[in-house]
Amino acid sequence: AEQVSDILASLPAFLGEYISTMFFLGFIFLVWAIRKGFILRVLLTVLLVFMLGYTMFSFTGPITPVLLDFPAFLADLLVQLADLYQKIFDISKYIFYGIALAIPLLLWYVFANKKPGRISLFLLRVGATFLFLAIAMLGVATEFANAMLTNALYIQVMQSLYTLSFLLFVGGSALGVIGFMKK
Repeated sequence: AEQVSDILASLPAFLGEYISTMFFLGFIFLVWAIRKGFILRVLLTVLLVFMLGYTMFSFTGPITPVLLDFPAFLADLLVQLADLYQKIFDISKYIFYGIALAIPLLLWYVFANKKPGRISLFLLRVGATFLFLAIAMLGVATEFANAMLTNALYIQVMQSLYTLSFLLFVGGSALGVIGFMKK
């Protein structure tokens, strides 16, 4: 994650900003391309846009453990939504990690129920599982046992899960694009 952050920092500012935005938009495009049901597509889109907004406020989040920059025009839009985010987080302190855990769970469901099964979908499904585990580890350490955040082994396992999930997402997406081009 630190290497990706260093690579993004070495790029021109506008390019790094749009890469960060496209990370979230890529998930949305993937869901809309794969899923036929309307309700799950809309639900995942809303959750991903919500998490994109949170990541833009804090520059990091449970889905993206590295610091990200976003285009200025999106930041101006978020200033208008700051009250909405505060009201949502005032409901419960656990709602944030509930939303963060719902995203990979629903992504897994989308990838698992796509027929015919392909290796690209299998990689995406395994990547969603690893992302779920990484977010769960981060949530448990943050909300219940802060001492775990100083344990080197715990941090290494959590970072490994994030790295594996992102590598599987990249690999599954690449194989999906190659399979799409084959048709």
